[in-house]
Amino acid sequence: MIKEQLMEKIKESMKAGTSERTNILRLAMNAINNRQVENRGKGIEGELSDEDVIDVLMKEVKRRNESATVYAEAGRQELADVELAEIVIFKEFLPEEISTEELDAIVTAAIEKTEAKEIKDMGKVMAEINPQIKGRADSKAVSDMIKSKMGL
Repeated sequence: MIKEQLMEKIKESMKAGTSERTNILRLAMNAINNRQVENRGKGIEGELSDEDVIDVLMKEVKRRNESATVYAEAGRQELADVELAEIVIFKEFLPEEISTEELDAIVTAAIEKTEAKEIKDMGKVMAEINPQIKGRADSKAVSDMIKSKMGL
C-alpha cells in the first residue's frame, strides 16, 4: 500500500538525515491521517485504500500548484520553489501521469460512447473517464480537453 511506502520513505529519509525531505513526507502523511480522522467522524472506519490515498495526494499537489502560481505572480519565486519541491516529492507516490496521446484517445472514446454533444453531457463523459485516469491526470486539463473535443 502507498501509506506503508510513505512510512518507509520517512524512515529512510530520517536515517539519511535529509530533514527537508522528511518534513515534506510528514506533510503527506499528515494529510492522509487527517482524511482518516475525517472519515471516522463520518462513521467510516478502517484504513484508507490506495485510491483514497491517491485522492488525498492529488488534492495536495493541486493545492501546492495553485499556491506556487500565486507566489510566482506575486514575485515571490522562492516560496513558489518550495511549493514545487513539495509537489515533486508527493508525485513519487502517485501513479505515472497519463500521456497527452493516451488521454486524447480516452476522451475521444468516452465522448463517442456517451454520445455527448452539449455542456450538460460533461458529467457523463467525466464519469466514463474517471476510473481510467484516477490519479494520473489533472481534472481541469481533462475538462478542458473534453470541452475542446466537443467544440464548447
